Amino acid sequence: MSTIPHFLILPYSADLTEVASRLARFEDLAWLTSSGRRGGRYDILAAAPSATVRFDGRRLEIGDEAITTEDPFEALRIRYPAAPDQRASPPFTSGFIGYLGYPLHASCERQVQAPADPTGMPMLRGGIYDWAVVADHRLQQTCVVGRSAPPDEVMEALRSPRVPLKQRYALTSPFRSTMSEDAYRAAFAELKEHILSGDCYQVNLARHFAASCSGDPLALFSDFQRLQGASYGALLNYEEGVVLSVSPERFAYGRDGVISTRPIKGTAPRASHVAEDRRLADELRRSSKNHAENLMIVDLLRNDLGRICEIGSVQVDALCHATRHSNVHHLQSVVSGRPRPGVGAWEALAAIFPCGSITGAPKIKAIDIINELEPVGRSAYCGAIGYVDSSGQFDFNVAIRTAVYSDNELHVWGGGGIVADSQASEELEEIEAKIGRLLRGLNQLQ
Repeated sequence: MSTIPHFLILPYSADLTEVASRLARFEDLAWLTSSGRRGGRYDILAAAPSATVRFDGRRLEIGDEAITTEDPFEALRIRYPAAPDQRASPPFTSGFIGYLGYPLHASCERQVQAPADPTGMPMLRGGIYDWAVVADHRLQQTCVVGRSAPPDEVMEALRSPRVPLKQRYALTSPFRSTMSEDAYRAAFAELKEHILSGDCYQVNLARHFAASCSGDPLALFSDFQRLQGASYGALLNYEEGVVLSVSPERFAYGRDGVISTRPIKGTAPRASHVAEDRRLADELRRSSKNHAENLMIVDLLRNDLGRICEIGSVQVDALCHATRHSNVHHLQSVVSGRPRPGVGAWEALAAIFPCGSITGAPKIKAIDIINELEPVGRSAYCGAIGYVDSSGQFDFNVAIRTAVYSDNELHVWGGGGIVADSQASEELEEIEAKIGRLLRGLNQLQ
């Protein structure tokens, strides 16, 4: 990071919890981490934005400015036009950090209205940050960088002695689902009728769980990381609530004139015994059903990228590659393309949002069916979390393995793609494989 102007060099640590605790008293703490995956290089921490950003479906607020619009992507594109895509290290020095909630699909296409969000969070929330703490785990350096220095009180906090960590929270009720297993099976049967009638080929159906909770968001995030791993981890702490994510899936990455996405479709549980774990991974690789699910989403994303990329540039760089995570195996593909001249981050995000891996195909019909069958809204879950840097670079995860903590309630979702030969019992088992460990672990580790 020596080529980037910095305001402060901090002692390096592989764990940024201590730095996050120093910044926790400032508004809109944002922490993005990739250090939980092999080769993950950066952690990005920021707080006290120069402008808060929120969208409620009709009005976009950027600091003191209020813009009446139903399309926040377009408003943000105009407000923050695409800068030249410059090679920069670290990847973020200033710009937007936040989440794009799943209900924003209505800003991209006209669809069946989504059910009410149980969390009460804005559709889009984030901030414009002029500085960030960036840890480079490859170089083992931590610096404060940006287009301007942090406020004096932030610099004082970063220089202060070690801050005692609260690291305490409590679940005061068990997790309960707004969609019981019987209700899931009924929705599953309706969904299969749609598929057999030719309305769609695949739809992602999710269950919502909630528990009463109180305590320190940093403690919650720490346990999230331990229980699930954090390929693309995020903690976003706002006055409206807290978003915690330990997603294994990258939604969209733009750098050096290329936009890429890494859809995940196809899941198998992990096993404690090495031989059994290897057998489960091999079965996933050979599964025609899981390959078919993945191929459907790859085709969908090729079409989405084709809307904004140069003709002939969209390609599949990897297809159905098996990846290991803390509690599951996944099949992952990589699709990329070169954006047309003038296409910046916000245009790209609007064109491909939400990710097809968490909707189904065709996307618009799949979203309509989801909105009809799921009893509550998805909030930040199945949206995207990440940043748009002032250099033009951007990086967002798919907000799965994601929870929202608001009004003393912790909300968690889990789901999976349904196709013609899916079985309800197997899909319920897949949801258990994805988030069961998290739900049980949070009860045990509090």
